Amino acid sequence: MKKKRIGVCVFEKCGSFVYGWPHHRKLQSQGGSDNDANLVDVCFEHHNWLHANPKKASELGLIILDNEPEPTEKILKVSLFKKRVPIKPTNALIEAQVERLLL
Repeated sequence: MKKKRIGVCVFEKCGSFVYGWPHHRKLQSQGGSDNDANLVDVCFEHHNWLHANPKKASELGLIILDNEPEPTEKILKVSLFKKRVPIKPTNALIEAQVERLLL
């Protein structure tokens, strides 16, 4: 398991500060690794929501079912109201996230 890390919840409009171990999209119990594409930062409430709603979480790409391959694209933001769209991080996006964390 990777070290604890600092981040912001991936759920759009949440913005909760996250400190701890990231959520594994393909669960470790199903062979999921610590690759960045398999990890997402989620707050406590959304983490509980993911495990309470595995079907919806799977539709969003936040839980990968055991018969599916491990993800190769990292997710930075998701919305409960639309299908996830992988976002390629840019320098401006990364700088904005770091600045937000430092405020």
